[in-house]
Amino acid sequence: MEQSSMWLQHTHAADGGGFVSDRAVRLINASLYILDSMAESFGGGFCCGALELTGSLMTVRGGKAASSGAFFVASIYGGSSHVSIVDSRVYVEECTAKNIAGGFSTRQEGELRIAGSVLKVLNARAGRRSGGFDVGSLQVSSSVIELENTTADWYVGAFTVWRRMVVGNHSKITLFRTFAVEQFGGFNAEKGFEVVDGSMLSIHEAKTLGPCGAFGAFASVQIAGASTLRVSRSTAQAGDGGGLCLRTRAGEVLVTGRSQLAISDATSGGKGGGLQVLGSLRVTDQSVVHLERCSAAGDGGGAYILGDVVVAHGSRFLVSDAMAGGEGGGLNSESVKIVEGSRLELQAVSAARGGGFYTYQFVVVAGSSTLTVSGSDAKLKGGAFVVERTLRVTKQSRLEAENSRAQENGGTFAAETVSASEGSEIVIRNGSAGQNGGCVWSQKLELSDSMLEASECVAHVDGGGFHADKVTLSRAQVRISGSALERGGGFFAQELEAWNSELWVAGLDSMAQPAKPGADAVLGSGAFVGGPLRLANSAVHLHNLWGKSALASRCLLLSQSTLSLDAATEVGISVQNALCSCHATHVAGVDFPSLHLEGALVGMGVSSALLSVEPCGNETLEIAHVHFRTSHAAVAKTTAHTRLRNITVEYLEAIHEIQLLTAPSFEAETVQVSCPACAQGVTFASGTSGLRAVSPPSLHCEKTALLNGTTARCGCFFPQQVPDKHYGDDVEVSETGSYCMYCPSHSQARGEDCEKCPLHK
Repeated sequence: MEQSSMWLQHTHAADGGGFVSDRAVRLINASLYILDSMAESFGGGFCCGALELTGSLMTVRGGKAASSGAFFVASIYGGSSHVSIVDSRVYVEECTAKNIAGGFSTRQEGELRIAGSVLKVLNARAGRRSGGFDVGSLQVSSSVIELENTTADWYVGAFTVWRRMVVGNHSKITLFRTFAVEQFGGFNAEKGFEVVDGSMLSIHEAKTLGPCGAFGAFASVQIAGASTLRVSRSTAQAGDGGGLCLRTRAGEVLVTGRSQLAISDATSGGKGGGLQVLGSLRVTDQSVVHLERCSAAGDGGGAYILGDVVVAHGSRFLVSDAMAGGEGGGLNSESVKIVEGSRLELQAVSAARGGGFYTYQFVVVAGSSTLTVSGSDAKLKGGAFVVERTLRVTKQSRLEAENSRAQENGGTFAAETVSASEGSEIVIRNGSAGQNGGCVWSQKLELSDSMLEASECVAHVDGGGFHADKVTLSRAQVRISGSALERGGGFFAQELEAWNSELWVAGLDSMAQPAKPGADAVLGSGAFVGGPLRLANSAVHLHNLWGKSALASRCLLLSQSTLSLDAATEVGISVQNALCSCHATHVAGVDFPSLHLEGALVGMGVSSALLSVEPCGNETLEIAHVHFRTSHAAVAKTTAHTRLRNITVEYLEAIHEIQLLTAPSFEAETVQVSCPACAQGVTFASGTSGLRAVSPPSLHCEKTALLNGTTARCGCFFPQQVPDKHYGDDVEVSETGSYCMYCPSHSQARGEDCEKCPLHK
């Protein structure tokens, strides 16, 4: 039909309510109107072998049939069964089918090709499948397809494509208010599909009582060439994939070439509130995936990806306002790779485990990439995320998380192994755990040429900043402010080794401390190490701490390192190795002592002792290179023979008699004490259990005293007393107070000597 018009109305037939043609029907610059036609079997409007429209207009309204309410295209002569719409407009309105395709259909080998045209299907319904249309393949170029208010009483609310589907050359497909009872509220693409060349596929208010709210695909999906796939307000009420489903493990969803996948307000009664992908998801070449206000009753509030997630080449994966009843509020996947300057950002996310995301294998952030999580919550573990195997941040990349909370372990995140290297950073602010690891919980924490900063971290049991079995630091910087109610306010570790690294640990202000009776008895309010703490050419700084001790460990081994503390704790450093758990540890065949200080120990503020040591058996302790400022606390308390070497103690207040060392026996080399506030000066004295610093009223000493085996004799303060010459200028500490004597009768003191009174000369 060419340059003509045809009207058909109120027609009825067994097949093809308006007309039937076994051959192709061609409209060239023509118009065809079919109104209120009905067929008992196929094609309420018409049936034909092929349909070709060029520069034409076709409207089918009110068609009814058992299948294909508007029209049915199928060749019975073995030719091409196709629908070709070129530079034309096609409207299918208010058509219904008892079985398949409320609008129109072809056989599964048939084709639908649309170029430069408009196709609209409105208010169509199918009793079984495909409320809008059902075709073999679909190819769209420079065209617009719209489906609105299409329904299937079984599955596929809008349309089904059995073979290849390509939307290209700036085309647009829009689905609005589509519904299927069983599954696929929008459309179903059996062989996957492509949206390319600046095209858009938009689905709004697609719903189903089963899985796959917006659409399902059984092969790979590709969005490429600055194209967009947008889903909003879709629901899979009792199944997986509130937005979309990829139903094969062999396929992938690929978003590439500055393209976008955006899903908002999607809900799933199972897994994957926004999308469920049984294969993998790749976002590459400056593309964006954005999931917003998505939720799932099961795992993956934003997305459930059974395979891997890869975000590469400057791309972004954004999730906001997502939640899951199971694991991964924003994302649940096998693994995640964020590489080559890309970003994964999650905000306002929550789940039972892994408030932001949950992965079963690994997460890699590499190549100047960024992982950011803010405002996350987990009812169990991993407030921001959980990585069951390895989290690796490397090559100038950054992990940043803030305002996260978990009711069990890992207030910010939990991972079996955490590794940061090659100039990367992990920055955490405001994490809280109901049990262990206020910010981080892991079995292994490894930092190399990298930085970890964890501030305002709270654990209600152990490990305010982090809780780990083994910590290894190499050329790393660690800054922590945190608190715990039982052990390790800054961090808790079973073993910590540091080379060429620096750690700063600070307690939280009292307003930020978790309220619980007995919080002042925290063991290691700065750090608790269940095994050895080994520092080589490193530094640890502890300050603003309260509790039983600032640092607690089984053994402390410093090599060319510095440990400084300013803490209002009872004990500064507590070393508890009575069970010899460190002594059984070997390096190069050598047993570790309980305490080895080769470097510097600087402390102030403690109330009882800088060091409290319970050694292994009868070992000898070496305490060396200590600088201690205190009002009245001891340098060390121990039950072992102790060697003191290069010790400096400054008393900030006047003293009378202070225990400097509590030990059964000791040796001293270059031990210096000073007391600027002591009117009588200061010196050393022995006691029943160690070494004391004294400022006795009977002596006049210097403000500074040095003990090097022996110490300088003080002057005698009382009149008529002089030093006993038998003692010499240097005395043993046991002799303090014994070397002053009164001059004999008829003698008087002059300087340090006695001389006869003038009347008796």
